[in-house]
Amino acid sequence: MVEGCAKFVKYGLYVANVIVLIGGIVVFSVGVWTLSDRTFMEPLLGSDLYVSSASILIATGVIVAVISFLGCFGAYKEVKCMLLTCADAFRMLTVAYGEATLDRSNVYRWYKMFSEGREDVNDEERAGRPSTSTTDEKINEVEKMILANRRITVRDVAEDLNISIGHSNFIND
Repeated sequence: MVEGCAKFVKYGLYVANVIVLIGGIVVFSVGVWTLSDRTFMEPLLGSDLYVSSASILIATGVIVAVISFLGCFGAYKEVKCMLLTCADAFRMLTVAYGEATLDRSNVYRWYKMFSEGREDVNDEERAGRPSTSTTDEKINEVEKMILANRRITVRDVAEDLNISIGHSNFIND
């Protein structure tokens, strides 16, 4: 079971699917009514073309109702295969963020963690040596070097302070 904010999202998804389900049933009903009440439709339209539009309404109503019912059931019972899959999430992220998207393995890893109930988006503390490149002391040294020579390159800063070019670039930003 989900808790906290995820519970709100779960029931929000459920309510949205119920509303779409009701809409699908209404569209289906209008299609059936249009087909069944020929005496009203033929004089109104002046032809029998309404049959094809009514059939489209019926088919659309059925499709929308079935998909939204599966969405309701999936949201209520938390059936993951009926909801968003990880591959769908990765595709949407790629469309939204382009090349700035996390790689597939990280998206899958984070998707799995959130599916298992994680709610915090921050990385957890990791074992290992702490970063010595972005300390306040190094940042102050970089600022002094830049103020002393505005034409200094990132490579020169990295070499003088014995840090990587990436960290040097990060500090400069």
